Amino acid sequence: MALLNPPQTLPHAIRVVVEAIHSSKDPQSPEDLARLLFPASAELVSGDKRLTTISMAKVLGFVGTDPAVGSLSITERGQNAIKNAKSKGWESILRDATLEVAPAELSFQRHGESDDAWTMGSRDFLRAVTWFLAQSAYGPEYTWNRVQYLQQDQFGGDREDWPIMNDTRYGAFRRWILATGLASEWPNGLRPIPINAVRDTLPMISIRSSSRDFIQELSRLLPFLWGGTYREGLLRRIGSDPDPDVVASGIDSGVAITLLALEAEGAIYLEDLADATRKLVLCPSAQGKITVSHVGVNK
Repeated sequence: MALLNPPQTLPHAIRVVVEAIHSSKDPQSPEDLARLLFPASAELVSGDKRLTTISMAKVLGFVGTDPAVGSLSITERGQNAIKNAKSKGWESILRDATLEVAPAELSFQRHGESDDAWTMGSRDFLRAVTWFLAQSAYGPEYTWNRVQYLQQDQFGGDREDWPIMNDTRYGAFRRWILATGLASEWPNGLRPIPINAVRDTLPMISIRSSSRDFIQELSRLLPFLWGGTYREGLLRRIGSDPDPDVVASGIDSGVAITLLALEAEGAIYLEDLADATRKLVLCPSAQGKITVSHVGVNK
C-alpha cells in the first residue's frame, strides 16, 4: 500500500486514529475503529476512505496490528507522536514519518519493479513531492492541468512514468502535500513554496553559516530540495533542472521565496558581506535580485 493509492485517504485524520488507539481501553479492529471514528450511513467496503486512513497510519508506522486477534495497537513511533504533538505539531510529525519509512535514495527509473515495490510506503508521495518542488514557484498556480502539461513535457507521454499519474492521484497528492507542510495553497491552486517545512527544520540547522552551507544542510534534512539525494534521482531521470532559478543561482525559486518570508517573520536573518564568496542570488527571475552570503537562524 502507498500513500497516494488508494487515493481516498484523509491524512489529517491520521492524528484522530492514533490518538483514539492510544486512549482506547478496549481492543479495536480496523472496522470497529472506522465505524466509531467516522460514522456514516454507508456500509464499510473495500477502499473505504475510513479504512484506508487507518491503513495509512499503519504504513507510516504509528499503528500496528496484533497478529493473534487482529486488533490495533499503538507503536513506539505512535507513542512518540502523541508525546511530541504539542511541541512539533502533526504536520511535522507526518512529514518526518514519510521520510522515515522511505529509502535514503529514490529512483525515478523503474528497473522491472512491481507496482507494489515501486510505490511501497511513501515512495510514490516523495517522488511526487520531489518533482513538484523542482518546478518554478512563478507563473500560474499549479492545478492538475498545469501539472499534467509539465509532466508530459518532462517525462514524455507514458503516464506510468509520471510521478502523479492522473487527476485522482493529484487530489490525493494535494491533500498529502498540504498536510505535511511541503507546499503553499493559493486561491487558484498550489505553489512549490515549502515555508512550513523549512521553518520546522531551522532548529536543526547551524545558527549561522554561509548561504551555500545553509542550503546543503537544508537539503540533507529535506532531500527533495535542490542538492538532496531525491532531487539528484529526479535529475538523473529528466536530465536538467526544470526551475530556471536553480541554473541562475543554485537555489530553488520556492526556497528563495521561503527564505525571504522567514526573514520577514524574524525566524532567520540574511546577510550580504562584501568580501564573501560563493553567494546565492535569490529570485533572479523577479525584479530586484537579492544576493546573500550568510544565513542566520534566530533561535
